[in-house]
Amino acid sequence: MKLNELIGKEVRIKFYAETNDVVGTLSDIDTETNVVHIHVNFNRTDLLVPLYSVKTISEEF
Repeated sequence: MKLNELIGKEVRIKFYAETNDVVGTLSDIDTETNVVHIHVNFNRTDLLVPLYSVKTISEEF
C-alpha cells in the first residue's frame, strides 16, 4: 500500500528509538521536508513526525 492511500485514515506509527506507538489520523504528507502530519485522537493534538524516525506506518482497524 502506498503512503498516499493512507491519508485520512487511522494509522499506527512505530518509531525506531521510541517504545510507544502513535495512533491517529494521517492528515498530510510534506514531501519537501519529509514529515507526516498526524492528528492524535486520544489527546486531540497534532503531531509532525519526521520520516527518518519512522519504522513502520500501518492502517489501524
